[in-house]
Amino acid sequence: MPAPVVHINGHPGSGKLTIARALQTRMPGARLLDNHTLLDPALALFDRGTEDLVALREAVRACTFRAARRLDPDAPLILTDALDDSDYAEALFSNHVGALVKDTSRPLHRFILDIEEAENVRRLQNPDRAARRKLMDAEILREGRETHRILDAGAPWVTHLDVTHLTAAAAADMILSKISDG
Repeated sequence: MPAPVVHINGHPGSGKLTIARALQTRMPGARLLDNHTLLDPALALFDRGTEDLVALREAVRACTFRAARRLDPDAPLILTDALDDSDYAEALFSNHVGALVKDTSRPLHRFILDIEEAENVRRLQNPDRAARRKLMDAEILREGRETHRILDAGAPWVTHLDVTHLTAAAAADMILSKISDG
């Protein structure tokens, strides 16, 4: 059986990349494709919310997921996203992650990181985020949390993980345990 695809979704600042990196160290040969790997080329050229940014981000995402199909089937793939529960995000997930899983017959394990708002804001404002041009504006985060649910937040086959009081290592261990349980 091929190695799994692990999809970690959550609000900006919830710890997706930090947890994914910790998980990667626990999964020999794992590849990590975080949402900023896909977003940063577009952000380097265009402002958030512009059509040019969206078009380039989608082109980079499509090219990257086509290449991911050629990975060694024994190499686990860890993905991070900040997808909301919208038709656009659902199509993006389906067209890329869903298609990759279907085309490669890999098992998919989906995790949503839940986090209390105050801790989310604290993490979002960590100065280390500025170097990667990550969102740091607490008001944008609050508005997003208020108006957008995380994609598939109510689906029974998605595992919710409250990371409010967890270290990245502890969260990675919980994810690995859940994957091992099947």
